[in-house]
Amino acid sequence: MVSSRKSRILALSAFLLTVVFIVIQTHNHKVTNTTVAGSKSQGTNIEPTTKIGVIDESKIKSNEEKIKNKLQSNEDKDESNVEIKQKQQQKPNKDGTKDNTNTPVSSEFDAASELQSILGLSPVVIFSKTYCGYSQTLKNLLKSEYEINPPPTIVELDKHKNGRQLQDFIGTKTGRKTVPNLFINGVSRGGSDDIKKLHEEGKLLNSLNLWGDKDVKVNKINAPSNS
Repeated sequence: MVSSRKSRILALSAFLLTVVFIVIQTHNHKVTNTTVAGSKSQGTNIEPTTKIGVIDESKIKSNEEKIKNKLQSNEDKDESNVEIKQKQQQKPNKDGTKDNTNTPVSSEFDAASELQSILGLSPVVIFSKTYCGYSQTLKNLLKSEYEINPPPTIVELDKHKNGRQLQDFIGTKTGRKTVPNLFINGVSRGGSDDIKKLHEEGKLLNSLNLWGDKDVKVNKINAPSNS
């Protein structure tokens, strides 16, 4: 009897434990489903991890654009400054020409010594500028109409390292601040208009020989035999 009674008690206990276990499992399953359903109904996305320090790529691109625009602005300003300086350096002189000499002027340049050195190269010297129309007119006139011995030395001031200073010194010394400037035996004899006028009056040949004295011999090219 005792053994049969214990068996019934054990069986009943096992049955009750099984029922309790099933009840607990059922309850947990309902709670889980309710939580998930609530989350879905509210439109909440549950992520397994939390993002910390997320980088906003749109802000990075915006900053890059700002930096590029700033650099481009600085480059434009630098180019503008260079153009302004070049224009200032090429302002017309009083003689209507432009000085393209961009070489820095030496602070130790001795214009007087340089002038004497140039005048010592030949008794006839023409101070000119390559782009000056008046200079070209004088050079063409002397070359095409007169045979000068020794040939003139031509100094293009726009190609000279210190051309601006040298021209200023010559202007102060001779009173002729423009080009061309014809020197014979160390003396300024005139510019394009002066020499052209003497040529048109038929006086230039005699004047050149008079100024050149024994150091310069000038003949008229294709002169008539009876002249």
